[in-house]
Amino acid sequence: MLKNKKTWVVLFCGLFIILISGCTSTTNGDNQDEIELQVVTVLNSQHSIWEGTMEPWMEKVEDLTDNRVTFETFTSEELVDVDEEVSALKNGTADIAIIHPTYYPDQFPLMEVPMLPLTDGDVETASQAWRDMLDSDEEIDNGKTFYELQVDDNDLFALPLTTTWEYSLSTTGQEFNTVDDIEGLSVRSPSSIHEIIGRELGLNTTSIAGSEVYEALSRGTVDGTFNGVADWSGWNYQDVLRYTLTGIDFGYFPFMIGMSKERWNELPEDIQNAMIEAHDEVYEEGIQEWFARVDPIIEDNEEQGGKFENFEDLNPEVQEKLEEDTKEGWIEYTKKLEEDGEPGKKVVKLWLELIKKHGGKVPEGVTEELE
Repeated sequence: MLKNKKTWVVLFCGLFIILISGCTSTTNGDNQDEIELQVVTVLNSQHSIWEGTMEPWMEKVEDLTDNRVTFETFTSEELVDVDEEVSALKNGTADIAIIHPTYYPDQFPLMEVPMLPLTDGDVETASQAWRDMLDSDEEIDNGKTFYELQVDDNDLFALPLTTTWEYSLSTTGQEFNTVDDIEGLSVRSPSSIHEIIGRELGLNTTSIAGSEVYEALSRGTVDGTFNGVADWSGWNYQDVLRYTLTGIDFGYFPFMIGMSKERWNELPEDIQNAMIEAHDEVYEEGIQEWFARVDPIIEDNEEQGGKFENFEDLNPEVQEKLEEDTKEGWIEYTKKLEEDGEPGKKVVKLWLELIKKHGGKVPEGVTEELE
């Protein structure tokens, strides 16, 4: 009887030790298991966002975690089709995605704001303002910040990627010598802001994803596009565009590194910290990648017969129309958000303040109109 009692005591103590050890490991987040994360994007592997920011970020995360975290990557819609990145995060098809928020106006109705046109600025200005926008603690609506309204409320975790190079208006050959040369052109619009500006200019705009624009330009389905010159090589636009208006800034396309909130919360705290630290370290690299790309692209396009015309060299009537209509883009976009029940004025004013903070300028009269 005593022998059996001792046996049960030994077994009980052994089981207790095992349970305690398991609970301690989970609680302390010291799980040293390797973690492989699937990353998806519709961008191709030569795109500036991928080569300039995502690859350095993943490499830095792997380094900071001593390769406890590794990544399996799928570019060019290999695993997830365009417009399906957010769904892929939520249904578990992918762990991480590069999110194009302007492709999801229903889910991110306020995230088109970086596409408002500037009269002075660059990718450094816009990218720093975009990061500040997501980091801002200013209350926008119902006591919530911009991030809480657009990311938290979508059950996501996100880190800002750089914006694109400034958007220009380019065509397959049509020049803007008169106002009539602009009106009636069929142009790809990447956001509702460009649809508003296009309507003011008399353009016929159509919404097409970046990956589909090359074919549309090649087939003559559209005459032109709003796009950043330094972004052309990611889509081979330099082979089909022949006229580009420079010196007037048609906004910046924003991106985010996204995860579902559930998947993010499953990661150990030290892994989360490594991802944030890596992001902070590579963000400036991503901005500089755009500057490194633009001149070779311009040279390549000019060798193929492309022409770049500065806004200041245009017919004064064309200049006046462009100035007035880009200003109206700010005003009408703000009105649209308000009519849709969104805090448009607060969001647009915050963006304006952040752009000015980083040295940018907005069309004359916009500040006064928003007061």
